[in-house]
Amino acid sequence: MDTDVFPPEFAKSAAAAAHFWKLLEQVDDLDWIYLAPPPGIGPGERTGRFRRGGRELLQTPGGTLPGISFDDYAIAIVDELESPSHIRDRFTVAY
Repeated sequence: MDTDVFPPEFAKSAAAAAHFWKLLEQVDDLDWIYLAPPPGIGPGERTGRFRRGGRELLQTPGGTLPGISFDDYAIAIVDELESPSHIRDRFTVAY
């Protein structure tokens, strides 16, 4: 969110999410996951195919903002709940 390409209309919610993330990092008596959406999340086709990333924003080849449909984002959440691989950590998904 500290880049020139970050949409200003999302600044307030992104700052709140960053604050929440900092609070989660301090929790040691609860298993949690934090799936950070890419900037381009929105309506779209369900494909079931997307890339998984770690703590850093996934980049696109053309330098455009990465995105994912709400449907595929939901699939990523269910996948993580069924087969956890990011316990007490943050990750992201995008096309």
